[in-house]
Amino acid sequence: GLSVVKPDGAFYFFIDCSQVEPDSMKFCMQLLDKGLVATVPGSGFGMDGHFRVSFACSMENLKRGFERIEKFVKNYHR
Repeated sequence: GLSVVKPDGAFYFFIDCSQVEPDSMKFCMQLLDKGLVATVPGSGFGMDGHFRVSFACSMENLKRGFERIEKFVKNYHR
């Protein structure tokens, strides 16, 4: 239920979560609380329904984070 918005040369990208939860603040707060992954709501960038992920970290941390996001999304209930 997630898709990525291709970045234009930045160290972060936006992920479309609108099919899972259109309120990006709610999605990010619950992802932090239940999935233990810190992200930034897209609403602060005029992109509600998206969240921002930085990839300025190790591949191992990215892999672990995306595994947690996947698990969170599979168990998410509005």
